[in-house]
Amino acid sequence: MKLRYQLARPEGVRIHVIGGTVLEAGGIRGRRCIDVTSPRIAEVLADLDQRDVSELEVYALAAVLGGQPLQRAVHECLSALKRLQALSYVVRWGRQTVARILPLTGRSFWDRDATGSPGPLVLCSDAYLRFSKKGLHILAPTAYAEVIVNGTLINGLMARVCDPCSSGSPSDPELCLLQHLLGDTGHLAAVNKGADDHAAQWPFADLLFHAASRLGNEWGSFGRHSGQSRPIPAVQPQRAAVSNIDLRAAASTLPQTDLTFTAALDGRRSRRYPGPRPLSLAELAVFLSLAAEPRATDDQAGGWRYPYPSGGGIYGFHIYVVIHRCFQLEPGLYRHAAEDRALEKLDARPDQVELLAAHCGYALGLENAKPDAVLILTAEIGEFTARYDAIAYRLVLLGAGCLIQNMYLVASALGLAGCAVGGGNPVLFAQIAGADPVTEPSVAEFALSGRAP
Repeated sequence: MKLRYQLARPEGVRIHVIGGTVLEAGGIRGRRCIDVTSPRIAEVLADLDQRDVSELEVYALAAVLGGQPLQRAVHECLSALKRLQALSYVVRWGRQTVARILPLTGRSFWDRDATGSPGPLVLCSDAYLRFSKKGLHILAPTAYAEVIVNGTLINGLMARVCDPCSSGSPSDPELCLLQHLLGDTGHLAAVNKGADDHAAQWPFADLLFHAASRLGNEWGSFGRHSGQSRPIPAVQPQRAAVSNIDLRAAASTLPQTDLTFTAALDGRRSRRYPGPRPLSLAELAVFLSLAAEPRATDDQAGGWRYPYPSGGGIYGFHIYVVIHRCFQLEPGLYRHAAEDRALEKLDARPDQVELLAAHCGYALGLENAKPDAVLILTAEIGEFTARYDAIAYRLVLLGAGCLIQNMYLVASALGLAGCAVGGGNPVLFAQIAGADPVTEPSVAEFALSGRAP
């Protein structure tokens, strides 16, 4: 039985020959011109849909036409096409398509003999499955490719996965071929798992997130979109504000401090415990102004300049303030309107607000104590994913980290007790604030309390 990796173009991908030996490839992850140095090889790669050719045969043709120099040029070309996600593989048994392979790395897949049963079908521990109209997607953060299994083979494959000791019968050549294919792409435990299982050192969710947003192992756009952005759905709080508090007037009552940056950075500490003196509205107003509120720019566009960076200049962050005790500000849940420099009090029940503050105190190890205020940072995910795909959530966390560091430095400059909270309660927050946990999830929390005497 022959395992043949036929080269193909993914759906929607175009490859054209320009200038005789130059390919213009428009893949899922961008567009690039590549010089193959051979008109014949360029013609073959531009016409993959009309040819039955494998990667091994392309290299063999290059060896005949130009020897090792042309083979090196072909290798660079194919690697570039894989990085652009402009190249895929198709595996067939007879006329039936067994699977499609979407490469996640520059690894080559060679035609080879696949005789006999490859043994028990045991997927690697970090493999996961996803269904779509195209078939069953088999993925793993440490795999070399994403495999899409033909719908007619899904039942048989799942039966083997559930019963890995089954060796299969000779009447299942497609499944045996598929099992060899999964071994080549790094999805079987016997292939990419051994005594030194480095992937096992990662929690699965962390490894998956790291692979998707850092290594780029996700079939789809990665990085900033060069074309027109997708429409961004508006995100509005479901609970209407019942009153507004002007932070400008409150901030003017607090004497200004002129602490140097070096002193603020040197004095930065994680101070969990609230002091006997509660946080005041003036301190909270100055804190929010310095850490998160933008200033109007002088350009004609009338834009805003924020005191922290955000990927792509997307400032889709919001701060909700849970007040437990604050001088001149009653307990409750508030939404910070950064550009208006105001607090919008939301309609939330006192017992719910108290429970959210208590959870934060418990997460900080304060036992029965609670911080004076909890600042909950949310992000409008749609604004980031409209421009960035695989790295969108990573950019959200990077921006949130910058904002948290701002809060630390400002708390230090004002002499307040501040500490980032490692474990929030996003479900409880979503219920209280009415914020959609999918479109506007909470991504970070910061506890703030008044200064100690």
